[in-house]
Amino acid sequence: MCRNMLDHPEIKVMLNTDYKEVIDDIEYEKLIYTGPVDYYFDYKLGKLKYRSIRFIFETHDCESYQPVASTRWPMDYEYTRITEFKKLTGQKSDKTTILKEIPCDGEEPFYTFPTAEWKELAQKYRELSAEEKDVIFLGRLAEYKYYDMDDVIRRALDVFEMIRRA
Repeated sequence: MCRNMLDHPEIKVMLNTDYKEVIDDIEYEKLIYTGPVDYYFDYKLGKLKYRSIRFIFETHDCESYQPVASTRWPMDYEYTRITEFKKLTGQKSDKTTILKEIPCDGEEPFYTFPTAEWKELAQKYRELSAEEKDVIFLGRLAEYKYYDMDDVIRRALDVFEMIRRA
């Protein structure tokens, strides 16, 4: 699927490019925007707060680090999730590599900040978003909403179906 998308003549991939640098040169009927909603509107209502993540990779001299591929941890720990990759791919090895996700205040936004204050500001941005007739705001940052990966994929497929039927 990804290869087909990348090879499609109407899909152009531009890495390390801020969409605001090229938006005036792009023709579109509908823009699907997945970046931070407050950035789209040039922070005109103020900046939303986002949580970032620091990633720590560790390799261990053991066949298995944890019983499942991904484990979420309660707020009692420094990290919120540990992923053991070989359990996702079925690899066999005497060693294993894990990834610990540690929440932090960083430059890159990953998650919303779920307090009443930020939800209220996000709602104001949603109201502005609804006025954009040729733009679809989609995903965690654009909707300022927490999604698990399966939920965001489902949402993207539902939006695609909505566009296809229009």
